[in-house]
Amino acid sequence: MSRTETYERPWVKKFKTGEYLHKWKGYDTILIGGPYSNDIGIGEEKFSHCMDFFCGIGDVDWWIKEELDKLTKEEEEELEWICKYKTYLKEEIITIEKVKLLSEFYGCETFHIYRTGDKEVLNLIKTLNNFHNLIVNGSRSCRDPKTDIFKGKPNNFEVMTFEEYKELNQSQLK
Repeated sequence: MSRTETYERPWVKKFKTGEYLHKWKGYDTILIGGPYSNDIGIGEEKFSHCMDFFCGIGDVDWWIKEELDKLTKEEEEELEWICKYKTYLKEEIITIEKVKLLSEFYGCETFHIYRTGDKEVLNLIKTLNNFHNLIVNGSRSCRDPKTDIFKGKPNNFEVMTFEEYKELNQSQLK
């Protein structure tokens, strides 16, 4: 290579040729894999072959168009539902407001909560959601007149499961 030529990383060339995509149907790869993603156990690992990443000075991740093109219609639909649900989690459930509440509760910084990973944060939020419902609905062990003060208060930790999310959104599409 001469002094006037510039080196271009192989992945940069593949973006230019369209072999690699920054987004697929509007979704980033971070939803299914990569250095900053968390598998929450809804099938993301099945699609990890459809993406890749480069870590260096500035991390880059991408969808591999050739692998996406190999997906069946059903697999493509499944991947899209996973991306939709994990977007819902990021935008409505594992929000900075809820992470702040959790960090105050545990007396730590917000980054400590984030670093435990989405799966653990989601499990904690589900537990708090269940706890809230037990108190508000007066489970046998929680029945007490003092519990009435919780009735009508918002549940800061309400969350839908993957199946509930799909069912709700599929019914809205009809």
